[in-house]
Amino acid sequence: MTWLAPGGGADLNVFLTIRDLNPDFEFHLAVGHEIHENPFKDIPGLTIHVCPWLDRPIRPLKDLIAFFWFWRLIQREQFDVVHTHESKAGIISRVAARFAGCPLVIFGLHGVPFNDPTSKLGRWLFLAAEGLTMWAADRIVAVSREALGHYHAQNLGRDLPYDVVYSGVELARFVDADLNRLRGETRDEFGIPADATVLLNIGRFSVAKAQRYTIESFARLRATRPDLKLVLVGEGPELENCRSLCRDLGVDGDVIFAGYQADIVKMYALADVNVLTSMIEGLPRVVVEASLCKLPTACFDVPGVKEVIRDGVSGDVVASADVDALTDRIGVLLALPDERKVKGRRAFERASDLWDHRKMVADLRAIYEYERQ
Repeated sequence: MTWLAPGGGADLNVFLTIRDLNPDFEFHLAVGHEIHENPFKDIPGLTIHVCPWLDRPIRPLKDLIAFFWFWRLIQREQFDVVHTHESKAGIISRVAARFAGCPLVIFGLHGVPFNDPTSKLGRWLFLAAEGLTMWAADRIVAVSREALGHYHAQNLGRDLPYDVVYSGVELARFVDADLNRLRGETRDEFGIPADATVLLNIGRFSVAKAQRYTIESFARLRATRPDLKLVLVGEGPELENCRSLCRDLGVDGDVIFAGYQADIVKMYALADVNVLTSMIEGLPRVVVEASLCKLPTACFDVPGVKEVIRDGVSGDVVASADVDALTDRIGVLLALPDERKVKGRRAFERASDLWDHRKMVADLRAIYEYERQ
């Protein structure tokens, strides 16, 4: 993995897998040196290897050194399976694993980096890198069918065996929560009136997560809804740009930047509509989590989202970057509280059925044990 960040979907996926399978397998975790939060440190018996050369940006010389670092690690430890995660780390480590003679290299497909509409050069680079290194993988484990479909559409990995294993969530954390109590307490914490209507967006502030579209939509809706508030949860490089945009649009007094929140359930509890305007996803975990809190989602059509919610039935999905359509859909949800509740309930039923982390762990156990035979 390239780095460890609070709330990262790949991080949570790997954490739950290692924690629950740890008694039956010997796990090693290799990560880059950028570590903001390390939930793995308390897992008994887990060995963590930190690569000082692995960064998130593309740096050819450092990336080459990181390749040799991973090659030496894998050769020294003689791993039976290398399961890669995240885009850049996955490319480097799967090639290193193949050259080191690892018997099984699994490509963990979490997202579709070459679908970034904001950077044509970045899209080309990732397509080229994936195309040149796909030979090093023996198997693909994808977090959504749609993400895998985007790879197959580019003729990437079409000849490899694959599994789709949804990135699971600890259901009890959400379904056992007293959402009504949390709603009142969290609104008090952030100074939000009990009768206000709240939109919520959760994610790292980045160009790819594109909170700017959520803010633009909110500004349009706020013009006719004086009770409307927007809560943005997360941190990241685009945070100050989003603050500036709020000021430019004249809505900074109605937007709450909540920062990183360890207790994410209380944030879903305070809201009325979850909004996702990300441009790149593999499977949007925040939509799964919102659904488990019976919170309806209005979002852009990114890979994986239609495997979580059905447009018009358990949520609302519009074309990417279509702020007009997004604003219209959110407006309908705001005007029809009963429809919000119905969609939220339908979303909960699907999410609780498919995204139990115990199913994810069982599926991965079966893959590891089958390949180990």
